[in-house]
Amino acid sequence: MKQLRTIITITFITLFILKTHGVFAQCDEDLNVIQPSIMVLPRTNAGEDLRTIIDERPEIRVGISRVTTYLNENHDYQTYDFETKLKALIRAGVITDTQTKSEVKDALLKNIPADIVMELDFMPIEQRVGDRVKNQVRIVLEANVTATGKNMGSMICESNARYTPDLGALANNALKFKTDNDVPCADEFLNDMMNDWAKISSGGQSLTIDFSIDKDSDKDMNYIVESKKDRLRYVIEDWLGENALRDGYKIAMSTENKVIVEDFRFSKCDPNTGKRQSTTDIERKLDRFFIRLDDLSATLTSSTGSIFVKIK
Repeated sequence: MKQLRTIITITFITLFILKTHGVFAQCDEDLNVIQPSIMVLPRTNAGEDLRTIIDERPEIRVGISRVTTYLNENHDYQTYDFETKLKALIRAGVITDTQTKSEVKDALLKNIPADIVMELDFMPIEQRVGDRVKNQVRIVLEANVTATGKNMGSMICESNARYTPDLGALANNALKFKTDNDVPCADEFLNDMMNDWAKISSGGQSLTIDFSIDKDSDKDMNYIVESKKDRLRYVIEDWLGENALRDGYKIAMSTENKVIVEDFRFSKCDPNTGKRQSTTDIERKLDRFFIRLDDLSATLTSSTGSIFVKIK
């Protein structure tokens, strides 16, 4: 009996060590539905620039601050500060004065760790009542998955009209204003967002992958990859099947010089490490895959929801 207890103890210790070091690493189901991290950033209208909008419209800072506080205090979301990240990217030279407004936004989205970006528009409204002024605010919220750009819903929250110039207090009133469903406006928006997030978690994140042959290359998709003893197009399809969530990928186009995958599904949890993964992780896996193909080279670039692979 003592010998049996010793064997059982050793077995449990061994299994613990193996799991700790990733040998049996599996995705925890809870990880796939973990509450997402969020960055609240200003919505830019025609002519507006993310680099200057806070200075030009100081009320936007109030709106971002109040919404971020609401997320932290009422729902305990992990949030990232827009201004801090923007300034860091400018200091690092990732965002420059020469970039267009759309390039600035693409650079920001590519370099933030948040799972969801919540775009905000903040509109103060004045109503004159005789010699006095009533103030009201309208907050427009829209959530999108950072990695793919998938829309997760939008909501307009409006405050009561009050005789106060305090935009912060009016913003709080707007977020807590009861909807027709008798819940605070911000909560209804977040509930809908989380329902979409749960669907994405179960079905996997989606992105597009564009494989194309460089114009100066002497190869095509029928090229026999030496290390695989198979045609390049089949090598690519094998990688897709091995790395997609439940074989979830759809090829929209396959020609001699191009393979376009319009819907590649991946889990937010890496099944090998048990850690969260994003589009960047998929890009890294693809890059390492092509590095191991000795007779081929590839250059990878990405934008929101897409990876572009140029093969030489």
